[in-house]
Order: sequence, then C-alpha cells, then structure tokens
Amino acid sequence: MRSMKTYAEYDIDFRPGLTATAIDARERFVQTSDGHSTRYDKLLIATGGRPKRSPWEIEELPESSMAFQTVDDARRIIARSDEARNVLVVGGGFIGYELAEGIAFRNKAKVTWLMRGPWFLSNILDQQAGAICKDLGEQAGVNMIDSDQIRSVEKVGEVFRVSTMTGHRFEVDLIAQGIGIDYHIEAAISAGLVGEPGIRTNSRLRTKIPDIFAAGDIALFEDEGARRYRQTGTWDSAMAQGKIAADNMAGGNQPFQEVATYTTTMFGSTIAVLGDVGRDAAGAETITVVGEDGRQYRKLCFHDRRLVGAVIIGPPKGRKKLLEMIRSREELEGKPESVLASLPA
Repeated sequence: MRSMKTYAEYDIDFRPGLTATAIDARERFVQTSDGHSTRYDKLLIATGGRPKRSPWEIEELPESSMAFQTVDDARRIIARSDEARNVLVVGGGFIGYELAEGIAFRNKAKVTWLMRGPWFLSNILDQQAGAICKDLGEQAGVNMIDSDQIRSVEKVGEVFRVSTMTGHRFEVDLIAQGIGIDYHIEAAISAGLVGEPGIRTNSRLRTKIPDIFAAGDIALFEDEGARRYRQTGTWDSAMAQGKIAADNMAGGNQPFQEVATYTTTMFGSTIAVLGDVGRDAAGAETITVVGEDGRQYRKLCFHDRRLVGAVIIGPPKGRKKLLEMIRSREELEGKPESVLASLPA
C-alpha cells in the first residue's frame, strides 16, 4: 500500500521478506528469520493471520482447497473458476461470501456454497437476517447448503468428488475456501504473551507487557463501550488501531473507540454491519424490523440505553446517522424504537 520511496521519506527501515521468530521482552529485542536481532523501546505486534488449512486439502492438487487472502490468490481463483463448470465455496463468513458472490457474478461456473453454521454469518446475524441472505443468494443462482461440512474429497478423473457430513454428494472442478484464520502468535508467545485467540490488550492496545502493543486482526482489545474484549477483522479498524497504538507508544493515552464497520454488496443488495452486534453480547437489547418485501432488514443493538451496533440489509439509508450515534455513546432520551422511526424510509 506504500512505495519504498514513501518508507524512506518517513525514515522507516522497511525489511520485507523477514519473519519475527522470537521476542525477548526483558532485553527488548526481536529476533528475525535472517538470524539477526533488532532492539526496540516500544514494540507493536500487527502480524494478523494466515488462512486456515483445510482438513480435506489434497497437497499436490491446489484446486482442492484454494484459500483467499492476497491479490495473487484472487487472480488464481478467477483464472481457475473461469475455466470450471462447478465450483464449491466453503465458509460461512465474509470471505466465503465474497468468494461465492464474486464467482457467481462472473456467470461462468455454477456455484455451491457450503457453510457449517445454520446461516451466513451466524455469529452476527439472527435467523431472520440469515434467511434473507439465503434468499438473495438463491435468487442469484447459488446453491446454498447450511449446517453441513465436508467429510471427504477425492480426485476422480477430472473432478473432485465431495461428500458432506449430512450425506450430500457432488462433483466440482474447484474448491475455494474461507474457513477462518490462524493468528501469527508464535513470536508473541515467545515473549510471554498468550494467544486466546489473538493477543489480549487493554483499551489502549497495550498488552500485559507495558512496552508491547498489538493492533489489527490479532488484537483482542478491551472495548470500554461494550464492556468486553473484542476483535475486529476489517481494514478500517486495523488502520485506526495502528494510529491509536502509535500515539500511545509515543506517550499518549487514548482508548480505541472507533466503530468497526463492514459494508458490501449482497447478491444485488447491500449488507452493512456497524459496531458491536455479536449475538453473544451480554445484556444487549435488540430491535428488529423486516420490510414488507422480505428483502430489507434493520436491527439495532443497545446496551445501557446506548446504541452499540446495527445491521442493515437493503439500501443503507440512515447508516451515517447510526454511525454517529454509536460513536457518540450518548444515552437515549426516548424509547429505543424512536431511533428506527427517525431513520429514512
């Protein structure tokens, strides 16, 4: 995202291709894969993760389990799926969805989307929202299979024969998967930090070791508003956390309070997830409205009479206002239902 010239202008010693192999928190140095070590005064761990390896992967056949993380991954999947007749997408999160929609949109291969949960994004969406997403996918020609997972994959001639736990059997030319990530926590563990998953920090993104901070996907941070520890997996949050961590490493004392957002197309519609909407949020009060056409949905989540999160499926009208309310953390004056009534129809 930056040029080598930009790094030089900001006096950043950029060392691509190296891995941090160990951290000595007492002597304050990081050991790298080239055998050298670098001393630090403050350390930021922003190592993110790598796609989980699938248990069904056939090692010598990359088409049996194609993960999606880099631009090169995307190009490989595009090239292979454009030549395929049938593609299986595995994973019920945003990455699985982006694969399913992206391949279906190209209109060259028939897409089957398999997910372990009872509906798409089941850790965030409720059953009503999941049903709307499923309907949108099926109308786009995607074969949606939920509450199931792969039992076995074998190569038979030119295709992969897939069997699932519930007895589905089909043949595909390619399996693309987004089944989560494994965090790069090896160096952090060597410093005495514990992955659970990720690295726990306070609201200032500082770990239990005072001079070590964490940001991005890997940070399991204390959310003062939601009163629990959370992780966010979006680009916007990672950028915002990096800025907060940098300021605090330089002597500041700012809590991370940015509202995590994710907005994307959804098979011809739109889905927006704002703030803390996890179904495990303790003590949350929710209000849900489904449009008459069954394709529009709004859900608001409140905690201690403060708006903490929202989900919108359909035209994202009112998104900006909801974001402002979540950021303000102001206590509601009226009933929670009044917030929905104040949004554009």
